[in-house]
Amino acid sequence: MASKEKRNSSTFRWTAPKGLLTIGLFLALALISEFFTVSFFAGLGLTEVVAYPLPISPLFHLLPLAVILVLVLSWIYLTKHIAMRPHRISPAKVSKIGSVLIRDTYFEGC
Repeated sequence: MASKEKRNSSTFRWTAPKGLLTIGLFLALALISEFFTVSFFAGLGLTEVVAYPLPISPLFHLLPLAVILVLVLSWIYLTKHIAMRPHRISPAKVSKIGSVLIRDTYFEGC
């Protein structure tokens, strides 16, 4: 039986909004972009040869819906599983040697 390991508590989680509203906005953006993409190609003369009578066109309905589904599920996965470490800048150390000013800054936790 596989045992689940505890996640490291020092790992920082994604700090961007990841609630239902964000997923809804991303879904709306994907729907609008797919609509304009299909409309653009239909305007250029893309047609579908009907081999069987269906009320749903595989090219103009099913393919864009599959793309939207993959985009939204990828967004949900990435916002749930990606961890980011914020870069923190330490306070600057300033020292004077003669008339030359030396400024030493570095990142902590990299």
